[in-house]
Amino acid sequence: MTGRGLRRGGRPNGRSPHSSGRVRRLVVGVAYWAAVLAVSLALVVVLLLFLEARDASQLREGAPAPVRR
Repeated sequence: MTGRGLRRGGRPNGRSPHSSGRVRRLVVGVAYWAAVLAVSLALVVVLLLFLEARDASQLREGAPAPVRR
């Protein structure tokens, strides 16, 4: 290729190769941490619901537990 029609940085649109890479890396990083936060919150909610359900099933509406001999 002779370079005709190319602008700064050797790219046809005139952008440097680093400007779009930097933005893309930032967007990917933000999306990654947003996904980590969403999964973490979902796991906390599931754990709380599991513990609440387990606790309620063992109480039997406030009656004392049967004594095993």
